[in-house]
Amino acid sequence: MCAAVAGEIAGKVHRKPALTLGLPTGSTPIGVYRRLVEMHRQGALDFSRITCFDLDEYFPMPPQSPHSYHAFMRRHLFDHINCQAWFVPDGAARNIEQVREDCVAYERRLEVAGGLDLLLLGIGRNGHIGFNEPGSTPASVAHLVSLDAVTRADAGEFDGLEQAMSPSRSSCCERAPTSTQKTMPGRRR
Repeated sequence: MCAAVAGEIAGKVHRKPALTLGLPTGSTPIGVYRRLVEMHRQGALDFSRITCFDLDEYFPMPPQSPHSYHAFMRRHLFDHINCQAWFVPDGAARNIEQVREDCVAYERRLEVAGGLDLLLLGIGRNGHIGFNEPGSTPASVAHLVSLDAVTRADAGEFDGLEQAMSPSRSSCCERAPTSTQKTMPGRRR
């Protein structure tokens, strides 16, 4: 499955070198990222004109934390390819009004990029897509969401955090992109 999804992404990059991608974290995409890095190292895939938007980040979580999704994306993808335009929601501790302003700015950046051409998603054990928990109804693309206990437990296992230490909220960028992007490959976690 990872090879097929990576192949689909590569095909789209070849057809549209300035593609805009929406990318997740978690266990679902790691194999896909490995394949994309391998293709890049072999000279078969150029990310230099690609723009990537990560879907979410823990809040509060500084980007330099090894548990942050900023660090996850660097570790699994961006430190190994030539993509210069990649964005992860800001998980730094700050007041809620600043978070809202940052979410609006993230949403605008996504709009300026022309929206997503391709969105890769995983589905959490409780049915969440990205960190949009079942029943959440944000009014905008980028927003702050409270994480379900199941999501926190699963994320804690994956990210090496005890549930008590796992952030209870996330800054997300998903609701409108999942309804407006052109293609959504993915699989269940």
